[in-house]
Amino acid sequence: MNFFEEATLRLKQQLHTTQDKEIASALGLSAQSWAGRKKRENFPEVELYALAAKRPDLKINVEYVLTGRAAQPMTAQGRDDYLMGKIASLEVMVQTLMRNQPHAEQLQAAFVQQIKDVEAALAGESLSDDFVRGLHSGEAAFRLPPVGAASKDKKKIEDI
Repeated sequence: MNFFEEATLRLKQQLHTTQDKEIASALGLSAQSWAGRKKRENFPEVELYALAAKRPDLKINVEYVLTGRAAQPMTAQGRDDYLMGKIASLEVMVQTLMRNQPHAEQLQAAFVQQIKDVEAALAGESLSDDFVRGLHSGEAAFRLPPVGAASKDKKKIEDI
């Protein structure tokens, strides 16, 4: 079985149909156009993405149709872990910028505001205490030491 046939079977499954003409119609193709694509083994990926975007009610899993692999739903813990990883990446990036840019205080203020915006956007959600602590920790890590602060504080920024 080739890619076109496999993707077609998965799309039929997603649309709860067994007819090629129904698939073609859903994708905005004529039966003749569908037959030509089938003969050339040219699966209509663009049309599939367009259908999924235009008709979210169909709940088409485009990744599954095209690859046969279904994306796993993200758990709350998975979401928190993912976001914490993103925050850790941002910490490294911003610390590097702070070390190398003359406008470090502006960068620091912008990052702290972004953290506050993330927290505000998630205000109605049930967040783990660890995640909230991580947000606050990320924010605190970007506080610049005051001018003339102990060299230990300056070293903390340079070590990252």
